Amino acid sequence: MPAPAPIPETDFSLLRRFAEEGDEDAFSEIVHRYAGVVFSACHRVLRDKSPKSDNKDQDLCLMQVTKNPQAPQCKSEPDFNVEKTVRWAPDGKSIFALGVKSDASGQPTAFGIVRWTSKKPFSADINDWSKGRFKSDISNPAKGVIDWAPSPDGKTVAVVANFDSDAFQLYFAKPKDFLLTDAKPQGVRACKAAWRSDGQEIVVVQADQFCAEPNGQLARMPVKKPSAQQLLGFSGDNPAFQPLTLE
Repeated sequence: MPAPAPIPETDFSLLRRFAEEGDEDAFSEIVHRYAGVVFSACHRVLRDKSPKSDNKDQDLCLMQVTKNPQAPQCKSEPDFNVEKTVRWAPDGKSIFALGVKSDASGQPTAFGIVRWTSKKPFSADINDWSKGRFKSDISNPAKGVIDWAPSPDGKTVAVVANFDSDAFQLYFAKPKDFLLTDAKPQGVRACKAAWRSDGQEIVVVQADQFCAEPNGQLARMPVKKPSAQQLLGFSGDNPAFQPLTLE
């Protein structure tokens, strides 16, 4: 007679193990059970919350900064929504952004980094840009990249992803390593990253582990030793360093 199937441990029991014993396996099981719910919550937070946004068609839009600016030009992207993290490559020939695919009911099915390319650096003409294409791994609906921030010299990318744990964390990767084949997690929790202009330091946003909170604590750290992070004592969403002045 075959042995009866084991009874799955209850959510309450798993949460108690994590809270009282710090049991990471218990927490991972909770995340795997509710990955879809968690991602939906993260997705709702990441979407455009401006008063007139219906969150159904968010595209890449460009506008030239002039004394009398014209209306922005937008690239229609019907297969995905462009979310709130958008980055320029240092050479101005690529734009990277967080893209989210959804099903017919509006439920998210995948997320990752989308790239647009142009032969004209920093062009404000949307017709100079290619269609956006996903470059990071989007095969797992609960795993992916939410930020892709190239360094000022273009030799390194600060990446925020959750491939190696349930929480989003910081990676450093080569510019063409979109699948993070040779990248390693730095053991630093992160939701967004920004470089100092000399490329020697980085600041990250540290919200909850799923990056569902609208703001997070800011922490700065040397690139060569991210573990030496320093909390700045205030929170935000889009950090930026003041440009350096060399005398």
